Amino acid sequence: LLPVSVRDRLDKSLRTPAVAAHERQSEYLFSLIAEAADYLITRYEAQVLFVPFWPGRDEEQAAAVVAKMRNRSATHILRGEQPARVLRALLGEMDAVLAMRLHALILSAASGVPVLGFSYARKVSGFLAAVGQGDRDFDPANLDWVRLKRALDTLWAERDAIRHTLLERVATLQAAAGEDRAVAARLLGPAGGGG
Repeated sequence: LLPVSVRDRLDKSLRTPAVAAHERQSEYLFSLIAEAADYLITRYEAQVLFVPFWPGRDEEQAAAVVAKMRNRSATHILRGEQPARVLRALLGEMDAVLAMRLHALILSAASGVPVLGFSYARKVSGFLAAVGQGDRDFDPANLDWVRLKRALDTLWAERDAIRHTLLERVATLQAAAGEDRAVAARLLGPAGGGG
């Protein structure tokens, strides 16, 4: 009982204006994502799958989004922890991926799946720019439905061109990573052999 009591007490004492603002911003983003999911279902007959990358937490957030949706029957939440190879295979079969998690964007782009990212950190923006998708990078704090809807329509209409760009850019990044591995192997080679 002690941890519950401490947490309850801490939760109440940590209710600062910044925390309240973050909660409002999260609710607004969840509403936008719910609207986007409903739009994709009605406009493009999409099936929506929420794929958690942080089991437990992401599932709760997905459930909060689904609770705001009108078309819940065309929506599913993947539950439980999944191996990376399963996540990559699953995301690789999507028509498009909307994600906040960097690893979801990486796995999707590696398979040429068109992506739209909600950048909570520079690493997300940096990755989207590196794969030629900088115009599909949205700051959740400055997003509105008009911009998001326009981005969804463009993403859907340009899927084939986006897929080509992603595969091209990912191949370039993979080649660069291969060069980095070769340099690291030389530097970390047998004692006395690398200088």
